[in-house]
Amino acid sequence: MSLGDRIAVLRQGKIEQIDTPQGLYEHPANTFVAQFVGSPAMNLMKASYKEEQGQFFITIGRKKLKAPENKIALLKKLPSHSFILGLRPEHISLQPASQNSDASSQLLQGEVIAVEPLGKETIFYVRMEEQKIIILSSKKMIKESDQCAISLSLEKSHIFSPELKMKSG
Repeated sequence: MSLGDRIAVLRQGKIEQIDTPQGLYEHPANTFVAQFVGSPAMNLMKASYKEEQGQFFITIGRKKLKAPENKIALLKKLPSHSFILGLRPEHISLQPASQNSDASSQLLQGEVIAVEPLGKETIFYVRMEEQKIIILSSKKMIKESDQCAISLSLEKSHIFSPELKMKSG
């Protein structure tokens, strides 16, 4: 991707998106482009949203998280309340589970199922309920089989329609 000013992402002979390398990475048009561009690939999680007393919440598994203001308009455009939440591995952080004692926090719980040290950074493979995610972090204090608390940078997330697997908005 470093050789071109603009790149066309093709799937089975059909153009999925044409953009700059940075544009493809930061603004993928659909789930195919989101997972094709970047290493490790973007995490795609089943999610839903709900409005309660004027506030919007995103639910992932059994955890309800406050929706960031910059995503509410996109959520309202979805054809249903279910969607696919996309997050790059560097937009997710983790810490040992013992540091999370507040059940009402914005943290999710998970278990580290594998650790891949890369030198300066480490790739953590984590199971959150029925979903598996990949986290890219500079932290080294967490080991395989450890329980962890997971923080999602929802303001940097991507929202895809599950029916079309296309980006909302």
